[in-house]
Amino acid sequence: MAGAWIATAAIPASSGPVVVELYTSQGCSTCPPADELLGELKQRDDVLPLSIHVNYWDYIGWPDPFATQAGTDRQRAYARPLHQRFIYTPQMVFQGQAHEAGHRRLAVINAIEAAKSSSDLNLDLTFAKNADGLMTVSVPASAFSGDAEVTMVLFDDAHTTDIKRGENADRSLTYHNVVRSLEPIGRYEGAAVTFTLPMDSGGDGCVIIVQQADLGPVIGAGQVRLTN
Repeated sequence: MAGAWIATAAIPASSGPVVVELYTSQGCSTCPPADELLGELKQRDDVLPLSIHVNYWDYIGWPDPFATQAGTDRQRAYARPLHQRFIYTPQMVFQGQAHEAGHRRLAVINAIEAAKSSSDLNLDLTFAKNADGLMTVSVPASAFSGDAEVTMVLFDDAHTTDIKRGENADRSLTYHNVVRSLEPIGRYEGAAVTFTLPMDSGGDGCVIIVQQADLGPVIGAGQVRLTN
C-alpha cells in the first residue's frame, strides 16, 4: 500500500512513545486493575498504550465483545521471542522487548523506564491527510538494517461494559484504547517509505507500529486521531 507523497494538510500526531500492549479479557478476574492502570498510562505523553482483548477466556461464561482472533494470535506469537512457556492475562508487553503482569504497578512503571532507556532506534513517523481524504504515513530513512513489519492498529478511545456472567459478573468495567483491528500494511528495511491509508476504516484513533520481523523490538510508532 505504499504510495507517492502528495501535498497534504498536517494532522496532529505524536511519535516516539513506548508502545505498551495490554492483553486482557472481560472474563479474567485479575484483569480489572491492569485495565485501570492502562487508563492511567493513557495520560502520559511518553507511553502509547493499547488494550488488546483475547478470546481464550470466553468459555468461562462471558464472551468478550472486544476480543479478536488477530489480537489473540499476536499474543500467542509473542511467546517465542519473549521466551514464555505459556501466555496469560493480564500481560503487558513493552516495546516488543519485555513483559510483565499488567496488574503489578511498580513492575509496569519500571518496565516502561527500562524500555525508554534501551531503545537504540526510535523512528519519527509523520502523518498527513491528502485532498482525497486518505492518510499518508511516512517512515524516515535510518541506520536500521534488516526487515521490519509495519502494522496499522485501529482503536476506540474507551468502552464501558456491564458484565453479566463469568468471573467479573455484576461489575461495570471501563477499557481504554480498545483495539478493534490489527493489519500488516507493509515492510520497512531502512529506506524511507510512505504508506497511503483510508481514513474511514473505523475507530477513534490509528496507531502505526514499525517492529522488527517476527515480533521483535519496536523501532518506531506514532498515533493520530481519526475523530474529533
